[in-house]
This record gives sequence, structure tokens and C-alpha cells, in this order.
Amino acid sequence: MENGLKSIKIFFVGVVGAISAAFGYMGILALILVCAMCLDWITGSVYALRTHSWQSAIAREGLKGKGWIVLGVFVAGLADALIYVILQYFPLITLPFGLEYNAPFLTLALIWYIVTELGSIIENIANMSGNVPPFLKKLIALLKSKTESAGDSMAGENENKTE
Repeated sequence: MENGLKSIKIFFVGVVGAISAAFGYMGILALILVCAMCLDWITGSVYALRTHSWQSAIAREGLKGKGWIVLGVFVAGLADALIYVILQYFPLITLPFGLEYNAPFLTLALIWYIVTELGSIIENIANMSGNVPPFLKKLIALLKSKTESAGDSMAGENENKTE
């Protein structure tokens, strides 16, 4: 038993280390998102089974939603790639970013989707047991709000607001 658990730990650390070495923090965020999406689908399915409301059509819709998340992350990555190319090769086009452009839209999209999935997992847990620490709900809401504010700020939405 001890050796099996040790082997699982070594495998997990090896996978995370390889992803980190290959893709840096972006790979870690993508891995966290995949884990969060899986946990959300599992907790949602368990909740539906416990309440005898599980339907394959609803489960398929949930999986389609996960596919749309992947597409949203892909679009954010494409937007970052486009902005990078513009900044590097078209100096006549000015954007509100410096030359040190580190894919902030992809990073923010990954974080936003992760936080959204974590919120859904917390909802599923609350629906099944009702036992979720209030600070955890507040923390997830705060992270989502801060991520949205950062995205709005980068997109220039705060510049045009008048009070």
C-alpha cells in the first residue's frame, strides 16, 4: 500500500513537473483548469445521481459547456498571439501594451474559468451537504471579481467611465 501511494505521488509530481518545464505557469494553469472541469462534472453528476435527477441529455450539455470553455481559452490564446505579432512586427499600430507582452488575456481567461469552475464545485458540494465554509464562497467570489476587474482594466473599459 505504501509503495503504491508513493508511486502515485511520484507520477503526479513527474507529470506536473514535465508540464511546468514544457509550458511554464501557463501549463500549470491549464492543468488546474482541466482538473477543476473534471471535478465539477463529477460533483455535478454525483449530485444528480443522489437526487435521482441524472439525465444523459443534461450530462451531455454539461460536457458541451466544458468544450466551450476550451474554445474560450483557445480564443484568448489566439488574441494574445495576435497582439504579440502586432507589437513585434507592426510598430505603426499602437496598442496600450508595452513590448513586454506576456499573454495576459490567456492567463486571465484561464484564471477566470478556473474560478468559475471552483464556484460550481462549491455549489455542488453545498447542494449535497450544505456544509461549505462561508469564507470559501467569499474567496471565490472575490477572486472572480478581481479577475474580471483586471480584464476590464486591460481592455480599457475603466478609462471611459465617468462618475
